Amino acid sequence: VSLGSGRTSSHALIINQGGTFVGGSGAHTIGSIDVKNNSNAKCTLTSGNTTVNSEKTGDDRNMVIAGSSTFAHGGGTIIVTFAGTTHYDIDKTINNLTLNNASLVQKLSDSSVLAGNLTITAGQFNANGRNLTVAGDVDVTGTLTGSSGAMSFGSLTIASGGTYSATSGTTTITNEISGAFALDKHSSGTFTHNSGTVEVTTNTNTFIDGFEGTVTSGSGANALNNLIVNLTDSANYHFRLRPNSGTAHTILGDLTVTQGMFELETDSHTLTVNGDVSVGANGTLGRIAKTGNDSFGSLTIASGGTYNATSGTTTITNRSGDFAWKNDGGTFTHNSGTVKLDTNTGNTDIHVDVKENIFYNFEMDMNATSHEVKLQDTSGNAVTILNNLTVTQGIFQSETASDTYTINGLTKIKSGGTFMGDANHDTNKIIHNGLVTNEGTYKINDGTTVKMNGGIRNLGTITVA
Repeated sequence: VSLGSGRTSSHALIINQGGTFVGGSGAHTIGSIDVKNNSNAKCTLTSGNTTVNSEKTGDDRNMVIAGSSTFAHGGGTIIVTFAGTTHYDIDKTINNLTLNNASLVQKLSDSSVLAGNLTITAGQFNANGRNLTVAGDVDVTGTLTGSSGAMSFGSLTIASGGTYSATSGTTTITNEISGAFALDKHSSGTFTHNSGTVEVTTNTNTFIDGFEGTVTSGSGANALNNLIVNLTDSANYHFRLRPNSGTAHTILGDLTVTQGMFELETDSHTLTVNGDVSVGANGTLGRIAKTGNDSFGSLTIASGGTYNATSGTTTITNRSGDFAWKNDGGTFTHNSGTVKLDTNTGNTDIHVDVKENIFYNFEMDMNATSHEVKLQDTSGNAVTILNNLTVTQGIFQSETASDTYTINGLTKIKSGGTFMGDANHDTNKIIHNGLVTNEGTYKINDGTTVKMNGGIRNLGTITVA
């Protein structure tokens, strides 16, 4: 059936109150469609393809399906081949939608729901500030612009030559394509984060593929901004981040692992999160076998959450609230690695809190010699460093004078470092089982005892206060 192909003076198919259109199963070509806002305006599209190739020029609309109409998508596919800028004004759920003209710019006039797939073979689809929900797969070879609305896709594939300019809100991925990819960006595809968030809520093990994360400018090249991992139904599902090339992964904003296990595909790769990292009660970050270095703005581990650290170095570069590292009763597996507070890259915080019971190696290099790090326990009244403590710059300080601080390995205080700046600790609460090398300042509370079971090599200043 062909109805008004190319017609512009009015819509080609108009279904008024009292009218009924039943598409059946054939292939249809229709200039444009208008289903009026009345329950007695009834339209069922074909289960095959409906090709829409024009618009009503006066309204700048190629499809208008009103909310009070009686409409069924018929399980078919709408293919838009119009050349020009037009609007899609549909208040009902359609099935599959395909855009296939390089000159087409399709704009949403209202929030839209697709029960099937969205395929942008050519042209542009602009959400125009509206919400867009696609239950099936979204496949982009042209351009999809999320604008500022809420985007929800079954999966998202950005093919070579395709572009997803993400919403500044949240893009939610609820499922995956074959191959276990929730979000798959091909090597020549483009992802622009627009300061938005990607949230993955699949109910299975899944991948995000093709995000190099290499930052080449302020906005980053194909890097994710905020990422939320919230795998439904099971905290044991795995979420893996896979790059197109290289060994470095960068998340420019925050990483939140609400539920599921977040890991890199290759254990030797590095992960950099410029913002805050939060591990929820049902979340796990990292694998026991990881060897590549991690760098986070801050880290919070909720009660029930798990951080499996790299055997390399986890670097903390900032803080969230008062805390650079905050374990609220979760599990920290150190894997004989190093935790390093490195705020010597411009951070001006004078005071940073750290909450943890046990570290393996702990290093600190603050932005100035007067800036301090206060260590407090997660539970009990003891903080233990199983191996070495290095104070390069800044003040290593206890949170509570009655807590016990035990360093089993070497204690290295560099020329810009100070150990226990307040010198307010109780007697026999500081225990060094390895050698103390002091090139900076070591302060002792007058009248108390510090245990130096491995001796001290003093090249700096010891102050009794």
